[in-house]
Amino acid sequence: MASEGAMVRPDDVIGINQYDPARLFVINAIPSNERISHELIRGSIQVKVGDLITYDQILATAIPEAGIKHPFRSPVRAKVEYIQYAVGIIVASEIQDYDMKPHRVNLADKLGVKPKYVQRYLLHHVGDFVYEEETLARRLDRKVGLKPAKAPSTGQVTEFDPKTGIMTIQYPDKAFEYKALVKGKVLTVEEGKSAEIEFEAEGLEASIGWGPKVYGTIRRVDKADDPALSPKDIAVLSFKPGAEDLEKLISANPQAIVCSSIEEKTDPSSFWS
Repeated sequence: MASEGAMVRPDDVIGINQYDPARLFVINAIPSNERISHELIRGSIQVKVGDLITYDQILATAIPEAGIKHPFRSPVRAKVEYIQYAVGIIVASEIQDYDMKPHRVNLADKLGVKPKYVQRYLLHHVGDFVYEEETLARRLDRKVGLKPAKAPSTGQVTEFDPKTGIMTIQYPDKAFEYKALVKGKVLTVEEGKSAEIEFEAEGLEASIGWGPKVYGTIRRVDKADDPALSPKDIAVLSFKPGAEDLEKLISANPQAIVCSSIEEKTDPSSFWS
């Protein structure tokens, strides 16, 4: 929708994506990391920045020296964007290569049972959102072991027919508008992919961010219950927040929160949506 040479403001729509905004996944690949050396964690991590990971892929091997007996497998299909080796956290972004077509999978065939028995093995139901290769149902077979039935595509479970054992998955068709987020001039447009905007501003560097791209007024915040913080602000914290601080800050509904670090046991992704 953007055209080269056009002057834009932060709230101007410059493009439309047929998918939801790409999700950002924060994966704790080494769940018990408090007493594990950085060297052991680094040796255990099996992926690097830029890798495309699939559902159930091994992200970290077992660490017997630390009492971790089993490897950690990926819960999502995504692209690795950042790895914090000090604590074993992997940040990955959603791969959006979906179509809007319905995809059907015969769970009865996959599980090796009659359709009327499929329901007892279901892990997902109508209304659930699932990722490609995620397990939809599984059955323990005495001869061959665990028999999984996996999703053929990413999307929402829209239908399950207990008479046939067939489940239907379809990505929801709802467009997302991308705004300019800055005041500037459109330099180049790559049709269907991107737009380059020239603008003047000061930048703040960071390692990890949660949530979509936003715009707002930068406001320094010295305490979590700052009454001046508003929904139009980007809160720049002068302190290290804990879980209770984040709850107070998010109750003010700011556009974003920026801080130098957080309390060690606090996971900001569990607060932000």
